[in-house]
Amino acid sequence: MEISFLNKVVVITGAAGGIGKAMAKRFILDGAKVILCDLKGAISVANELGGYGYEFDITNREEVANAMQKIATDFGGIDVLVNNAGINVGPNERKTVESFSDKWWDSILKVDLDGTYNCSKLAIPYTKEGSSIVNISSIVG
Repeated sequence: MEISFLNKVVVITGAAGGIGKAMAKRFILDGAKVILCDLKGAISVANELGGYGYEFDITNREEVANAMQKIATDFGGIDVLVNNAGINVGPNERKTVESFSDKWWDSILKVDLDGTYNCSKLAIPYTKEGSSIVNISSIVG
């Protein structure tokens, strides 16, 4: 079975670097209209790759709602949403649960879980029949 992404609207969060940027590059090479989303850096990376950059905070439901509506208006809907954005602590902060920072815990949950929820929930009204939502995790999770 061959899958074509030609002219498909692909939204990728956490797309300003790392795996998100690599996915964006691959989808663009496959002919998709790729919307790179990130808190910052998405516009410059989108310009570099030939995609479209949108900068917003995935933990802020109002910002996500506005972004998804704008993306849908600009591109006629969403075919693929890739929830790739995520944060983690560096090796020096990885500690046992009793000594792990509550601040880090709250931040990680807000981005990794709430952000995925927000983007999925607020993109669904703009998805097309046969659309896909892909959630990315890491080995650290």
